[in-house]
Amino acid sequence: MYGYYYLHKNKHIIFKPAIVANDPTYFRSPFIIKVWKVDVLDRIIGWKIILESLALGANVEDVKELCIKWEMTPQSSYEFMSHHRNPKEEWKEGLCVYAEKICKISLNEFWDNMKAFIANMN
Repeated sequence: MYGYYYLHKNKHIIFKPAIVANDPTYFRSPFIIKVWKVDVLDRIIGWKIILESLALGANVEDVKELCIKWEMTPQSSYEFMSHHRNPKEEWKEGLCVYAEKICKISLNEFWDNMKAFIANMN
């Protein structure tokens, strides 16, 4: 399924079907912080939405719901990050929130787990 997720100024993440793209003004609003075009089967864009939205202050409960919906686990975050060894600054910021607020672990523990995951890949 294709569509768009956007981060509203109220910090909620909202999905709209691809049909809204027919209206070029739809996302031109002072209430929209960021928009992501998405194929819900694309795990890479899923992680980008999770990390970038958290960095921008998204409602953590909304992000938790997306993690459950897309089966985004700590294990899959290690895999995603192992392919992005030099992450964007906003991903790093989002990762801090993801580790602490969603995984309920410290960032140091997250990095230790990721290093162990990468070591087991080799």
